[in-house]
Amino acid sequence: MKGVTVSIDRIVIDFIGVHWDFFNEFDKPICHFYGVRMTVGERGFQYRIRINTGEHFLYPSYKLIYAPRT
Repeated sequence: MKGVTVSIDRIVIDFIGVHWDFFNEFDKPICHFYGVRMTVGERGFQYRIRINTGEHFLYPSYKLIYAPRT
């Protein structure tokens, strides 16, 4: 297998047991450093930060696994 190149386009890491209190404090310095804002999903209960440095793309998000219906 000589001459084969490998590229990783996307890595998804799911964390369980991360509470909103942690993510909320995690996103503040990131948003301030990169000058971006957190967006809220259409149905709520999902929060996203999109960071594009021109060279790298980072997309941390927070979503409740269980959310009561409204």
